[in-house]
Order: sequence, then C-alpha cells, then structure tokens
Amino acid sequence: MLHHIREITDRLAHAGARSRNLAREVTLLLVSYNYPDLLARCLETLAATRDAFPFRLLVVDNGSIPETLAILREYAMRHRWVRVLFLSENRNLVAATKVGLAEVETPYTCVIHEDMTFPNKEWLRHMMAHYGDGTVLFINQVHPVDGNRIYGFCFLIDTNTFRVIGVNDRYVLCCEDWDFMNRIVAAKGKRVLRQSRGPFVHHRSSYIRLEKEWGTTRSIEERDRETYRSIWGECRFPRHRIHGF
Repeated sequence: MLHHIREITDRLAHAGARSRNLAREVTLLLVSYNYPDLLARCLETLAATRDAFPFRLLVVDNGSIPETLAILREYAMRHRWVRVLFLSENRNLVAATKVGLAEVETPYTCVIHEDMTFPNKEWLRHMMAHYGDGTVLFINQVHPVDGNRIYGFCFLIDTNTFRVIGVNDRYVLCCEDWDFMNRIVAAKGKRVLRQSRGPFVHHRSSYIRLEKEWGTTRSIEERDRETYRSIWGECRFPRHRIHGF
C-alpha cells in the first residue's frame, strides 16, 4: 500500500513539475561566427518551431564576416523575440557564451549551435517536459544511447544553476563541454544526466577542424586538452551515468 502511495505521489510531483516547466520562459543562447549559410538555415528552422513552444533567442556574434552580420541584423529586425550582441572580435566560443549567459533574463537557458537545424517543431517542448528540478542537466543528442558519452553542443539547464556552475573560459576550442559536465556533477552530487532522442539535426560536428583553419587550430586544441588534464586527469569522455529518453 505504501509503495503505491509513493508511486502516485511521484507521478503527481512529475506532472506538477512538467506543468510548471511548460509555463516558463526559455532563452536559446547561440554563439555565431561566420558560416552565413549554416546560420541562415539554423535561424529559419528555429522560427518555424516557435509556435510549439515560445522562446527568446539571444545571439552573441564573435566578430563575423559582413554576410553573417547582415543575416543577424535582418533577422532581429523581423522578430521581436530576437536580441543580438555584436562583439568586435572573436573571443572564442566559451568566452562568448559567458557574455551571453550574463544577459539571459529567463529561468531556463538552452545552448544551441549554428550548425544545427530543428525539423521537429516540438523539440523544445519535449525537452522542457522532461526537465527535472534544476539539479539534473539534460543533454540532447542526435543518436543517443544509454551509456557514458556526452557532448555539449545542445543542452537545457535552469539559468541559476548555469550561472553557479559557470563556464570555464580557459578553454578555446574543445573540452569545455567535458569540463562542464564534470563540474555540474561535482557541484550537485551524483546525478543522472539525460539525453533526448534526436529532435534536431546536427549537421557538421567539429566543422572547424575539417577546413583550412585546422592547420592553425591544432595547437590550440592541444593546449585545451592539457588544461583539461591539469584539472581532471586523463582527457576522455566524462564517465557519468547517462540515460536516454
């Protein structure tokens, strides 16, 4: 009898949390740098999903080329829910994310990247409906499986927790997501990280490494790996408990 009462209580608590989450505002935080075609496609699909779950979009541009800046200015003029912060130079992804996080005014933040599209209009509603109580970070992947590998190119988190954990701007190109997962688990205790089954498409993973910049960025990436090793030891995927949903 007591077991059934606990089950009912848990279900009611989950339903209440889901109802509260679906009534709350979310800011999508996007750092842009060049790649106007990718950015335009990302923004176009985002706008088509907003009817399913309203959100604000905050873009931090890292000193992009004129074509990218023109896309952002035009998009912000068309949509009142869009705000763009134009940086004068490329401060790198992590530093720009830190700038954007300081400007977020909503209870939740969802970090996305410009090489993503969102064909499933319910993607954000899906994430919000499954979000927990602020102590669990949900990682959203294209092809997730239960296991222990996680990436940081798209995640939803309550803004207060995000600010407490912060972002480590010692990283420039890589390992910042691994570091972040480790720090949120360390700060919040032994928690379950969850990832969702593909409500978006990630088009070009680590695309900067596939183009001409790779010759100059390789040494930067190695420095990032050394930074990670100095904090966490072996440079590998964080070994946390991951569940798909």
